[in-house]
Amino acid sequence: MKSEGYVLCYLEIEGEVVSVGGFRICINLAAEGKALYVYDLITSENQRSKGHGATLIKSIIAHASKENCNCVHLDSNVVRHQAHKFYLENGFDILAHHFLFKLA
Repeated sequence: MKSEGYVLCYLEIEGEVVSVGGFRICINLAAEGKALYVYDLITSENQRSKGHGATLIKSIIAHASKENCNCVHLDSNVVRHQAHKFYLENGFDILAHHFLFKLA
């Protein structure tokens, strides 16, 4: 996946991977120029609410800043209310709806 620019990062606690993130840096006029887009962000269910996700997302945001990105984007399924709360608590705003057209 490296050839596509996809970066996988993780947080490990005592030999256990507890949180994983995957992102790509891209340039898009609608995304305020250079942006980091988070495609995947998950914390093990038994490790949630322990600050691991916050540690990982802060690390991803720091990486975006180091790479001179203008913003960090991500999508979240509309029914993931706990995830939305997490993103809002970590400084994200809800700005758009995401639309999908499936091809056969």
